[in-house]
Parts: sequence; C-alpha cells; structure tokens
Amino acid sequence: MNKHNILLTVALLTLVFAAGLGACGKSSGWKKVSNDDPQILAASQKAKDTYTDFLKAFKARRQGCFYTVEVQYSEGNKSEVIGLEVMKASDTEITGVIIGHPSQVSLQNGAALTVPVSTLWDWRVDLDDGTSTGGYVADVRAKLSRAQAGDKSGG
Repeated sequence: MNKHNILLTVALLTLVFAAGLGACGKSSGWKKVSNDDPQILAASQKAKDTYTDFLKAFKARRQGCFYTVEVQYSEGNKSEVIGLEVMKASDTEITGVIIGHPSQVSLQNGAALTVPVSTLWDWRVDLDDGTSTGGYVADVRAKLSRAQAGDKSGG
C-alpha cells in the first residue's frame, strides 16, 4: 500500500469515526450525540462562518493532504449529514466524492456529488504532517460523546 492509500485510509477512518458512524456501544465508551444539540449546532455554525479558511487552504492544496466536508443532504422527506472528499470548491458550490455509507438517502459511497455551500455542516483539512484544521462539529461531538459516557475529561 503506498503512502497516498495509507493516508486516505486514515483520513476516511477518522471521518467515519468522528461522524459517529463507528462503534457507539458501551465497549467503546462513546455515545451518540444528536445533531440538534445546541453545542453541535454552534460548532456547525462556526464551520460555516470559517468556510473561507477551508476554501483558502483548498485553493493552495498540497499533495498528501485531505480536504473533506460534511454536508446536510436532503432527498424527499429524508435528510442526512454525509461526508465528501472535496475535488472542487468555490464560494457557492462544493463537489466531492462521497465517503462513508449513507443510510437515509439513496447516495452511494464513491459517487460524485455537487452541493451548494449553504448545505455545509463541517469541514476539515488533514495535513501531511499529521495535524488538522477545522473539524469543529467532529471535535464537539467527540467531547460530548465522551462526557455522556462518563469521561468528563473530554478525551
């Protein structure tokens, strides 16, 4: 497996875990946190407010770095937050490849999707040095999940 595939695998696993799609049972110590939680909504608003930071990083993108977003996608009366590995981004639209396995809508892992920026839920840039920026909702979700499980340290 080459470095790019390893980094992609790590980025995808991180996104899936952070989105709460990983194990949420007692064995992991994580609990599901509602997207309606006020702290989650505030974190999502922060992601929207700082989207220009994501866009600036994306426009100056470097090989070996991963640029992902979560968007609120609606289909009929169903709605779901889904992850995208970003391929193209502007002030008005985001195009990416679906990562994860949507369960509420008919989209498939690996399919291309273009959505308006207004559907943005969260964004994250994983740099090749192991650091990241963004991930506001993911960070709050992790903190709240651990707190609900009885670990008040948040980590």
